[in-house]
Amino acid sequence: MSTSNFYAVQTKSWRSNGWRTDYDRVYQGRYVSGGSDYMHTGVCWFDGAAIKATLYGKIVDSIYIRLYRPDNHGISGSVLIYMGRNAYDTGLSSSPSSRDGYRNLGGFARGDFKWVAIDNTFAEGFRDNNDTCFVFYTSDTSDNGYAYFEGASSNDYKPYLEINYHDSTTGCNAPTACSLDNTFAEGNVTLSWSGASGGTSNSISAYEIQYSESADNINWTGWSGLTTVSTNSSSGSCVVSPSDIRGYYRRFQVRTQGTAGSSYYSGWKVSTNSVRKNSLPPTPTVIAPKEGSTTYNPNPRILLKTGTEVDGQRQNIQVKNANGVWESTAANTDLFSVSGWLGDNIPTDYRYKASSIGSKIVNFRSVEEGMNNASYEMSRTFLIAALTFTDILLTSGITHVKATHIQELRNAVNMVRDYYGLNAFAWSESIISGKTQIKNWSYHIQELRSAIDQIISLVNENAGTLDNLFISGNFEGSQGLSGWSTIGGGLISLSAEQKHGGTQAVKQTSRAYTYSSPLFNLYNIIKAKGTGKYIVKAWLYLKNTTTFTTQLRIRGDKDNPASFMSALDANNVAVSSALKLIALNAWAEMTVNFTVAVSDIANSIGVFNLCVDNIPAGTDIYIDDISVIKDNSAFVVPQPNWVGFTQGRPKAALIQQIRDIIPTL
Repeated sequence: MSTSNFYAVQTKSWRSNGWRTDYDRVYQGRYVSGGSDYMHTGVCWFDGAAIKATLYGKIVDSIYIRLYRPDNHGISGSVLIYMGRNAYDTGLSSSPSSRDGYRNLGGFARGDFKWVAIDNTFAEGFRDNNDTCFVFYTSDTSDNGYAYFEGASSNDYKPYLEINYHDSTTGCNAPTACSLDNTFAEGNVTLSWSGASGGTSNSISAYEIQYSESADNINWTGWSGLTTVSTNSSSGSCVVSPSDIRGYYRRFQVRTQGTAGSSYYSGWKVSTNSVRKNSLPPTPTVIAPKEGSTTYNPNPRILLKTGTEVDGQRQNIQVKNANGVWESTAANTDLFSVSGWLGDNIPTDYRYKASSIGSKIVNFRSVEEGMNNASYEMSRTFLIAALTFTDILLTSGITHVKATHIQELRNAVNMVRDYYGLNAFAWSESIISGKTQIKNWSYHIQELRSAIDQIISLVNENAGTLDNLFISGNFEGSQGLSGWSTIGGGLISLSAEQKHGGTQAVKQTSRAYTYSSPLFNLYNIIKAKGTGKYIVKAWLYLKNTTTFTTQLRIRGDKDNPASFMSALDANNVAVSSALKLIALNAWAEMTVNFTVAVSDIANSIGVFNLCVDNIPAGTDIYIDDISVIKDNSAFVVPQPNWVGFTQGRPKAALIQQIRDIIPTL
């Protein structure tokens, strides 16, 4: 609490014929026994502007006035004093009065020099209404109502005010920042806020936290209370949880509480982001086997595809093997055509190693990266059957092809097609023993081959075709030299001077060292396709040099923990092609093979630099038609080299070839 004092700056009294000029005393009433015929109204002015400035934004606690009634004139006993207020200028020329009535200050006897507590509104009038003075008046016209006080000219007894006050209370200020440290989570996350402040006479005491939920991060429920964190700091944090409903969003809001109570809490600050309850990864799509189908392959192919992970995480597909053990694209890379942690809608083939023929139940699921939550499981039941035919071995020139042989093949092929979810093949005609003409046998064989080719296309497409993963490796697209740099200096550009295919190649000049080379980091390309065997090829052209032996290389960085391969030599070389003799002014193809393990692509970034090496300094070089291919040959069904047709009766070799292929599908 603070205290300020103010002396009267002017005092005078009005009577019916105007202001008294003999004294600046503050008179009230009429001194009848002293022969006075006039009623007095006294006015006491203070520096209203100074008082107003002092009390601006303050709360008045109390106000006192000190007055001195001299020990002469009037009755000796106590006289009741009445005081009002107004905003008169000191140059007032008319009869004064109070703007809102008079208050009883109590009695003053002659000789009283004392403090009197007055109503706080007398101080608030200066603060809020531009008051300047107090007005003294009584309606008692007898000596009992008469008294006067020393005025502003009195050195020791002039009217004097004491005002006690404190700062007015203001509300707290909300935090200026509020956010979550994760936008999706399985468990708790941290909500942090900062920039809050207390108000006047209202220190920070706590923070109140509420939450709201949404299914789409747009339409939100109402706010619900969560917790209160007690602290006097301008910032803070607390552990909060995502929604109980998977896939739902939860946001938060915080407000500052203060010591002045709930009327002075701040407004709310809503978090700038929300946290989504981690959704389970999608159950993989099982393309094959079809439920309840049959295959003749003792190690059948299972065709799978990842779903769309709504949280943006990578996933691995898992298959429970015949021994009841889960095998995954991340851990069992040799069992899947596309392995590692996979993105959305990535196909992969799994080789199921059965111990015997018979009915099988295989379970599938996916597991998300990081949180390792598993999707809902699904299963497929299928039959591994033995493939039996009439006439176990067909021998050309000995065994006659019968209608039964073709019909058995048709049945077996359609059984395999059903396993892969394909419709039964629409044969052009029925085959009936003793009725179907032999002249159409070649069409029947061609139909069987077409039916099988469709199966092979489906399997190989899902396994991951041997496409070039380095789509800009021919330098013909708009990407240009994006991503390219150099090792060992030199200048690179796109040039039409020499090109292996298309219209241009990358050229390097001003080569200072034998290892100076264009450089491209293939890490992201490799990581996207996962573990396994890779083949990288590039066409190289040497200018202004003699025939020379060179290499295609993959370089890492032994000083970089994110380097692609840990097995680097002293020159940071991870793997090199065989030395190849490159003739002057001629294109030659370079090839490097390598195997990628899970640990090689565990980091979000890495170093896997493609370059050439061992070329004389000063030699200009051109590189074109680079390809990066993942080798899925172990999962691909080789396109059959179909036995050729000859005129005459159907040949047993053609039938036997189809018989041999069916168990491999």
